[in-house]
Amino acid sequence: MIAVEDTLPLSTQYLAELGAYWVKAAQADSEISYALRGRLQLDRQGQLVLNVPNALVLGIYKALDVTGIELPVTPRGVLFAHAVVMTAPEVQQIGARKISERGKLLPYTLGRLHQQNGTPTTEWAQRFYLRLHSPQLQSLRRSYGLPSLPTDPQQRLDGFMVVVAIRRRGVLGYNSTRVRR
Repeated sequence: MIAVEDTLPLSTQYLAELGAYWVKAAQADSEISYALRGRLQLDRQGQLVLNVPNALVLGIYKALDVTGIELPVTPRGVLFAHAVVMTAPEVQQIGARKISERGKLLPYTLGRLHQQNGTPTTEWAQRFYLRLHSPQLQSLRRSYGLPSLPTDPQQRLDGFMVVVAIRRRGVLGYNSTRVRR
């Protein structure tokens, strides 16, 4: 048994080097996994989208601690979790029938949760979304002569993103409606 008096104090330098070693070792043992899969399909607006599980959106929505948010449902009130792969104008430019990958499962991995403010023309004041990363989706877009990532200033689209929550305009503002307790 070692007596307390016999132990040497660990130097800060030694602890920093030990920590750096374990970080490098952990990074060497791990890699990004693209084990998640989504199905490509055309939606009602003519966009090519990658379907993701609604449960993914529901789980993140329930974990968000933000006042006044709601699920991003369609006008018919249905949750349709997806990431836009090609916008409707891009699909029209290529021709929907020429896109042979529809119905295929493509891999992706999840990125960070982001928050984005709307513009005066958007129906939402704020939205929360997950970034998706997929080299295969980027390659698919390039194979049709498009940039690697979708962008659309009107939709505030910048890359592959899955919207998990929105806050409508005026939800937190003053109005005549009162909540009864």
